[in-house]
Amino acid sequence: MIQALLKKKWTIVTGLAITGLVMLMQLSRQPEIEKFRDRLDHILYDVRMQLTLPDEPDISEKIVVVDLDEKSLMEQGQWPWSRKKK
Repeated sequence: MIQALLKKKWTIVTGLAITGLVMLMQLSRQPEIEKFRDRLDHILYDVRMQLTLPDEPDISEKIVVVDLDEKSLMEQGQWPWSRKKK
């Protein structure tokens, strides 16, 4: 992961520059600057996610479908159920 970050030095430098700009803009409360600051915040979030998230999501055996029917509610009790319930 560190190697991937080092390979993308330009992204890190750009992110730091934008972060510094956003911090400076915090001093101003003009509506135009606040909109611009919010947009930059969203862009920084996207860049951070692209740098830190794995390339492929690991979804194997992590999806559970819960089908609630009257019989289950009568047997198990009111929803929501504890995560310990199987």
